Amino acid sequence: MGLLKVCLTFCLVIAVVVENRRITKLERIENVLKRTNRILDDLNREVVISSDEESCEDKQSKCGDWKERDGDEWEENCATKPYLQSHCKKSCNFCDSGSGGVTEEPPVTVAPPKTEAPPPTETPECADVKPQACAEAKEKETNPVKWERRCNKGKFLLDNCKKTCGHCDGGSGGSGQTSEAPVKTTEAPVKPTEAPVKTTVAPVKTTEAPVKTTEAPVKTTEIPTEKTEEPAGSGSGIDSLIEECTSDNKEHCECGEAPFETYVFKIDTQTRCFTVYRPEGFEGKPVPVVITSQCYGKDRLMSIGMTNTGTGDNVAAARYGFARIGLSTPDGGWTFGNNGIVNDTVRMPCSEDDSKDIAYVNKVFEYIDSHPDKFDVNRIYTEGFSQNSMFSAYIGFCHSDRVTGIWQGGSGLAFKSDDGINLPGKQAKCSAISYAEDGRNCIECTDCKYWPIYPCYQPKKPMIDCIADYNNDYIASSRSNSETESTTLNMYNVAKDEGHDARMLRFKPSDDGTIAGGHKNPRNTVYWQMGCWGMTEKCSSECETSFKTCVNGKDVSKAENRVNSFEACIEKDTFKDLSGCDSTCSPTFEMLKQSEVPYKAEFAYGKFGGNDESGLAKPSTSQCTAE
Repeated sequence: MGLLKVCLTFCLVIAVVVENRRITKLERIENVLKRTNRILDDLNREVVISSDEESCEDKQSKCGDWKERDGDEWEENCATKPYLQSHCKKSCNFCDSGSGGVTEEPPVTVAPPKTEAPPPTETPECADVKPQACAEAKEKETNPVKWERRCNKGKFLLDNCKKTCGHCDGGSGGSGQTSEAPVKTTEAPVKPTEAPVKTTVAPVKTTEAPVKTTEAPVKTTEIPTEKTEEPAGSGSGIDSLIEECTSDNKEHCECGEAPFETYVFKIDTQTRCFTVYRPEGFEGKPVPVVITSQCYGKDRLMSIGMTNTGTGDNVAAARYGFARIGLSTPDGGWTFGNNGIVNDTVRMPCSEDDSKDIAYVNKVFEYIDSHPDKFDVNRIYTEGFSQNSMFSAYIGFCHSDRVTGIWQGGSGLAFKSDDGINLPGKQAKCSAISYAEDGRNCIECTDCKYWPIYPCYQPKKPMIDCIADYNNDYIASSRSNSETESTTLNMYNVAKDEGHDARMLRFKPSDDGTIAGGHKNPRNTVYWQMGCWGMTEKCSSECETSFKTCVNGKDVSKAENRVNSFEACIEKDTFKDLSGCDSTCSPTFEMLKQSEVPYKAEFAYGKFGGNDESGLAKPSTSQCTAE
């Protein structure tokens, strides 16, 4: 028993000595860290001051123009638009923490080691901005690992669901509960765009054996500088002039080979390009322009039909005498304005600070305007299919004072109220950012009503908008009732109400099954476009009769065969030999019906082809006027 007491006493003495040494080490480290904090405070003030002085400038050359344009609304725009906040600091008066609302940078601090974390508390500011949406989002996500990842990376949750994600104490999020913070030494970055000031605390040297402890070790942790990226949908400016594409400036773009000409320029730091095909034989004569949108090809020339003059669209361009301009984007998808939100307050989000692709298109219009000897600036048309159709309508109605006609294949205008229509990107149901973060599980947008744009009345002239689809296109229409829930029907009715010259062409799959329909353009699309727009003089009645005779004199036993017979008769060399026909005349509606017959065709002005109407009175059904 005596020996046991001696052993216990000895162990107790050793434990006390060890504990005293451990505390001494922590105190020494704490003193070093306190001195380091004082040094960093001084250094931080110097860095913040010098950085503000260096960055007090506009990165975007158009900031001054936008400020003059917006007038009294400029200050509000500076306060609400992230792009202006990062690119127009000087014009927004952000350099001296003035009216723009810039807050002072937090000082760089190094927290001393803690022996015990305080109980979790919730600050008064810690609340969900959109509690109902946050609760619904958490309820839908049953996987806790995915929920935590979304809380830490999803912009919507980071901005609006701080409490639900458990971020009230600065934790990693995910559980919805507050948790005890680990003992650590943390550096905050000096400025978001600069490398953080590093602090290295030298370890305390000792000749004694290290003391093991169950407490968390003292850490020095650096928070890396985060690169602030421009959010999708934010506006952009032109950083360079248009240049011919070369191996030195093309970057990701492909340079076309004659007669295809590719041009490049920059929007902020991103290289953008477009390609032009202007057929030979029209020297000294300005020709109409057809702008083709194709985002999926990511600027590849083949995707916009700019590699071979023998393809259908280029053959038509040479025949009917128009130039083609192919648009694309390295992003693989178009950026629509106002975060994809269109409603009765924001019907036409068409400014450059709404969408970087509006800035891109404006540059293309600038190119067209700078060559009046080559392009007829009063006859510009846009065309596309599916999402590219929506973008063609977007740029067409955003430039409704400039664009004569639009072709929309496989899409029209989406309504949020159409429950049976769910576009691939949940447009008109969710905002662009929400879909980018959560995909088909995106949170429904309370402000959404239409997409991509509401076609407001244009005082200068009505727009020719040709909208075509098949009734079994279940991307553009409802699967349960395509006759009442259809983006084609929506656009036709709204455009008509706004005084535009809308034309609706709805097709069905053929009875014999040789034409399946679905999410496609009607066959012989380019001729439907020429006829609907009436780009050239309309074919005569004599030509119409002889053409119908030609088609029906060939194999029309099946729908597919009829389409092929139409192609054979409208081919240039055959067509010009038909009685009364000129190879450049635009086909009439009766001629086009020899290819496929739309089961529903409605024309707002009761006509098919060109329209010389201008300056018509605003109809009583109109809800808005394009600026």
